[in-house]
Amino acid sequence: MAKTKKATEYDLLRLFVSEMEKHGVTRNQVRFDIDEETANLMHERLGVNVTLEEAQRFADKCLAHEWLEHVFLGAGQYGALCLTASGHGVVRSLQVKEAAKAKRSRLKKISDFIEEHKGISAAIGVLIAIVGLLIKKGSGT
Repeated sequence: MAKTKKATEYDLLRLFVSEMEKHGVTRNQVRFDIDEETANLMHERLGVNVTLEEAQRFADKCLAHEWLEHVFLGAGQYGALCLTASGHGVVRSLQVKEAAKAKRSRLKKISDFIEEHKGISAAIGVLIAIVGLLIKKGSGT
C-alpha cells in the first residue's frame, strides 16, 4: 500500500514554481487565488490531496513568512497572490536538497534509514535481548 504524501505549505509554493516553469514566465507573472481550483491543481500537479481550508492555512503561513504577497488590494485575503523572491528561494533550496538526497550512495541511504528509525532499531535490539534471556532461562543454564 502506497503512502499518501501529507501536504504542507511548501507544496503551495511548489505549485507557483510549477506554473512558472510550465509557462516559462517569471514569478511576478504567476498569480493564484486560493480556492477549490487551486486545491485541485495541487492534487493534479503535485499529487497531494488538499482541502480548501488546508490550502488557505498554507497561504496564511506563506503570507506570514513573506513567501507570498498580495499583488493588489481589494482581491480579498486569498485573492491575487504572487510568489516573492524569498518564497522562490525556499522552493529552490528544497529542490537542491531533494536532488542531493537522491544522489546518495546505497550505504548512505541505509545509514540514514537507520538514523531516522533509531527508536525502532533500539526496540528490536531490546526484544532480541529479552528473547535471548528467555531462551537461556528456558534451557536451564
